[in-house]
Amino acid sequence: MGYPRLLAAGRDLLAEGVRFSDLHRVFSNETRSVYEDDCCHLGKLGNDLLADAIFRVIAADLAADH
Repeated sequence: MGYPRLLAAGRDLLAEGVRFSDLHRVFSNETRSVYEDDCCHLGKLGNDLLADAIFRVIAADLAADH
């Protein structure tokens, strides 16, 4: 129930001109385990993949500014 609200809030931020990137599908193509538990805590692989995704977003934003 919360995810649709979060996704809508992300769209609202974009509409308001806020730099926002929706990374909720960052692990969608990953077949290896990215979590260290059955809840929500990332393991090393998950943290590495998330950090790479964040880096790509920041790099794209910086490139777009120049």
